[in-house]
Formats: sequence, C-alpha cells, structure tokens
Amino acid sequence: MHAVLKNQYLVHEILKHLHQEQKSTSTAFLPLLISNNLKVARIINRCQYGAKVTWGYDVALFMCQLQTSAIQLECFNTNIPLPPSPLNDITLFTHLRELCITFIELAVITHPDMEQLSQLENLAVLELSARQFEFYPDSSPLSFPHLQKLSITCKLEDAIKLLSLTTFPMLSSLTHQFMAPSQTSAAHWVPFFQALQTSIPSHTLKELYLLPSRSIHSTLAAPAYSTNMNQGTPFAEFSEYITSFNLTTLSLTFPLIRSLSMGDLRQMIQAWPNLTVLQLQTATSSTVKTAALPLIARKLPKLMTLMLDVDASVIVKPDERVSRLNHALERFEIRPVRLGAGVEQVASCAILVDGCFPRLEVFWDVGTRGRYWNCEYGYDCGRGNGNGRGGYDERGSRSALEAVVRSLKQARGFEKGRSESGGAGDAGDGDEVRMVMVEVRMRVRLGSRRVL
Repeated sequence: MHAVLKNQYLVHEILKHLHQEQKSTSTAFLPLLISNNLKVARIINRCQYGAKVTWGYDVALFMCQLQTSAIQLECFNTNIPLPPSPLNDITLFTHLRELCITFIELAVITHPDMEQLSQLENLAVLELSARQFEFYPDSSPLSFPHLQKLSITCKLEDAIKLLSLTTFPMLSSLTHQFMAPSQTSAAHWVPFFQALQTSIPSHTLKELYLLPSRSIHSTLAAPAYSTNMNQGTPFAEFSEYITSFNLTTLSLTFPLIRSLSMGDLRQMIQAWPNLTVLQLQTATSSTVKTAALPLIARKLPKLMTLMLDVDASVIVKPDERVSRLNHALERFEIRPVRLGAGVEQVASCAILVDGCFPRLEVFWDVGTRGRYWNCEYGYDCGRGNGNGRGGYDERGSRSALEAVVRSLKQARGFEKGRSESGGAGDAGDGDEVRMVMVEVRMRVRLGSRRVL
C-alpha cells in the first residue's frame, strides 16, 4: 500500500477497484486513493474489537470527496458504522448498482432518505443496517423499481412499516436481520408476512432469509431466542401469505414456527417444489416424524441444504426406492427430538438418513451432543484441531448420530472409489471400512455396544 501511495499520479489514473480491509490501522489515508476511474469501493472492518469511531467519519469524508470530484461509483460497500450525513452524498452517485452501508446507533433513517435511495435508477442490490427507521402514517408510498436484492437490519416493526409503504416489483431476494422482539408470536410475525405479500409480486420473490441479529453494533445487542419463548407462531397463521410466493430458498434460522406437522410440511412442498434451501426451527418439541425424510427425498429433488427438527421417537424403515433416487442433498443440520441413547435407535436413524440422502457432504446433529455418551459408546471421532483436545473441535465432541452417519458415508465413498477405479486400492483398508456398515447393521439387529 505504501509503495502505491508514493506514486499518486499512478493511483489517480488507473485505480478502478478499491478493496481495503481494516484491522488496526487508520482510515485517514483513504483520500489518497481517489481516482477518476474508481468504480468499486469496498472498505471492510476485520478488527475483532470493532471499528473505531473516527473510522466512520474518515469514510464519510472520503465519500464527500469522491462526490466533489464528480466520480461516479457503481458499487460502495462498507461495514464501518457511518454518521447519517453521508447518505446525502451517496444518493448523488446516480450510477450506483450496489450499496451496502451500516449507520451508527444514533442515526435515524427517515422517509426522505429512503425516497432519495429509491431514485437511484440502476440500484439492484441494497443492504442497510440501522437502529431506527422513521416513517409516519401519512408518508407517501415508495417504490424501488429495479431493486433485485434487499438486506435490511433493523427492528421488526420498522421492517413492517417499510414493507407496508414500499413496493419492490423486481425483488428476488430478501434478507431481514431483525432486532428480536421480547417474544415471538403471531402478533409480531403475521403483520410482517401480510406486508410482505402486498410489497412484492408473488412471481418475483425467490429467496427469503429471516434471522435475529445479535447486534447492529457492538453496543446494541438483540436478546437471544429461547426454544420456549411464547411457543412461537402457528404456521397456519401466516401460511396463506408466504405460500403465495414461488420460493427456492426459505431460511428461518430461529424458532419462528410453534410446531411443524406433516400437513404443514406437505403444504410447503406443494407450494415450493423447486426448493434448494429449507431451514426451519420449531419453538416446541412438537415437530415432524422421521417419515418426513423420505417425503423430502421424493418430493424436493433440487434440495441442497436442509435444517430441520425431527421427532425421532419412532424410526421408519429405509425405503430402497428412495435410496435409488440418489438425492443430491449436500448439507443436513438435524435436531433429533426424543432420540433415545440406545445404539439400536441411533444406528437406525443414521441408516435412514444415509438411505434418504446418500450424497451428503456435511451432516450436523445439533441435538444429541455430549462427551459422556460419545465415550461410553465409542463414537469419539470429531475432527482434531491441533490444540491437544484430540478428537474434539470447538463445538465439543461429535454426537453418536453424526459419527455413525459419517462412518456410513466413508464406507460408501470407498466402495464408489473402488468401482470407479476398477478395483484398485488397498484391500485391507476396504475390508475395514466395509466392516463399519456390517457392524452398524449388526448393532441394529443385536443392540451390541461394541465400539467402532
């Protein structure tokens, strides 16, 4: 960087893309990087202690100087909290296609601010993070005619006001990181989905991500959700609004839904047959049975990522017809509810997962993790991290279900490799890995506690 700054003429003439990652240095040098050809500016804070207060004012000054020099940015991206004043300068970059900004906690985004942003005719991607959006009942309607991707971090009630007031005719992806309300209930979320339906045409929205924001800034933390927080919201309360969209991604990574029945799941599958990402959590232990896994494997052929709470008190038998589908699912995060500690039930559940989704690359059981259980049954096979903890990683030891599923995948992968290479390979290793499958199936029949 210092070598480049020595030749400011060179910078002035050729710099088109600026990507600066801040760790512990100053941002005061930014004005030295102004170039007539600058089109893309990304100033990202990687400092683990957060951005210094002065950094935001340095970035704001940089934006003002760019505007004064009549430079037309096409992309501006920063996660350094800015004072509200730069928004007036930013809206003068009429060629902007992508804008990602965060404001300090005292900043208030008003209706005139959003109206200015809506006049950026080329704006396709907008990411805003602010503590407060200020709208009034008599505020005039807004429209973002060309916006395709919107990510907004704010209070839930502010997001509802924005959606109620604004139309997004071309929006295909919406991410809302909300400051969590004190409780999650239909009173909070039904108005959100109602506003969503009126704001975006049903045929355009493809991706919907809803997640609680831990903080907008380091001093503004959102309370964590509990799985028992007011029992969540019944899916029937908002299903008519959300199923009208033709979604390919639905990510609800917090316990929004009170409970999930097989009827609810079938309604989702019927409404969104082209899902590639489905992530759901329930607020209670009332959720779908293990029969949901073969159903998903049959009815959602394009699904690549799945997160689901599953009642594993009864394990259905694997269906060979489902296994032959060779489903393409790559990532599965499961919270098995009521899964017993017996080897037979765990192995049965693992074989079901393996049969429904034979091409899994990442499997994570988030519900039955515990060092005592793993050591007792010999399933301590988590990844080592080089810190002297052996097979344990930062999440603690892997659960038995994870371990058995991974063993099945290893056996399947070895057999596939041998068949593709015409039988080449170490026969001894092959016998050992294939014995994993034999041993697991023996446990299913005999209930043996023998370790791997």
